[in-house]
Amino acid sequence: MTLIISLAAMVVDVGYLMLEQQRLGDALDAAALAGAQELINDQLQAEMIARQYAIENGVSDPQIIIDPVSNTITVNGTKDIPFFFAKAIGFDQTTIQGSSVAGVKPLSSASGIVPLAIEQQSFEYGALYTLKYGAQGSSNGNFGALALGGNGASNYRDNLKYGYQGKLSIGMKVSTEPGNMSGPTESGMRYRIDSGNRVVIVPIVDSLDVNGRAEVTIVGFAAFYLEDVTRSGRDSVIEGRFLKMIFSGEWDNSGQGDFGLYAVKLVH
Repeated sequence: MTLIISLAAMVVDVGYLMLEQQRLGDALDAAALAGAQELINDQLQAEMIARQYAIENGVSDPQIIIDPVSNTITVNGTKDIPFFFAKAIGFDQTTIQGSSVAGVKPLSSASGIVPLAIEQQSFEYGALYTLKYGAQGSSNGNFGALALGGNGASNYRDNLKYGYQGKLSIGMKVSTEPGNMSGPTESGMRYRIDSGNRVVIVPIVDSLDVNGRAEVTIVGFAAFYLEDVTRSGRDSVIEGRFLKMIFSGEWDNSGQGDFGLYAVKLVH
């Protein structure tokens, strides 16, 4: 009978232990990712949210460690697991432990980007910037528009409305879309504003001082809140306020392209 109980303990209790270890890992991952979302704004808030997520998912006394240099948050935790059949042979419970690390770094690639480009510069949070120029501010036939996934006003308008569905990455070369395109600009932007989709992600490029349709290089990404699109005759201008935020996408360890837009992922 002792042998049978021991075998049952091996099968049932060890299997249950492995399942709970996976659940603990999932809980710690969720806590680390939730906390990392707040790292760029408030480290105390990041710690509080990570701890709250961990406790609500059954983690006992979670320990939160924030590294401001690497922009990572570590969540360590334990969980007491009761045994079933093993109690008959003197084992009541055991304690499992785990750890998860999530980081936040500048976005290196993403989809859903609007076909507007801004030259690299230092941005001020909340400040108003021109995302697409009218006649004043244009350069050699370029007004700040990009040809993403194709050329022409119709493609440009649709990308303004819905965002370009292909993936763009730092270091990629993209083509400018010459011409003012006042009508498609107003149509695309009004669609976004009317639908409440005012936050746009735009590529930051090395330069827009090019002649006609030409290639420019993406050096990063930034987020803006659309203030308005104004149209006067054949002119149309888009303005937006600079945001600092998290966006769904990828990052690498190069440390390039820090323009206030970040991605979060598990690193351990």
